[in-house]
Amino acid sequence: MMGYKDVNKEKLIREALREKGREKLPADFTMRIMEQLVHEKKPVVTYKPLISRTGWMVVAAAVMAVLGLAFFSGSDTGVVNFTLPELPKIKLPRFTGYSIGLIFLLILVQIPLLKIYHSKKLG
Repeated sequence: MMGYKDVNKEKLIREALREKGREKLPADFTMRIMEQLVHEKKPVVTYKPLISRTGWMVVAAAVMAVLGLAFFSGSDTGVVNFTLPELPKIKLPRFTGYSIGLIFLLILVQIPLLKIYHSKKLG
């Protein structure tokens, strides 16, 4: 047991505990506690999907739009020719490319480490 810095207080506490002694519990104390635990309400966990019904409808509409565009494009091969505007070419120094690659690699390493840390902390 860790002692107090003030020795007088520690002596007073020890004497008070000796004088008071242990308190006697009722005979049915354990049964009453167990009954309270049995009747305690448990939280109800409801299932909530990751992607909602509206989200799935948006995904289905997007897929149907792409398929419809490919089907009704008017070409015999079924291939739709999309032409995007040409993006400006950006020249980066080699050091910048390596830095971006290193940061990306560190992020890829950090994700599993954080997952392991949080699963140990929660479990």
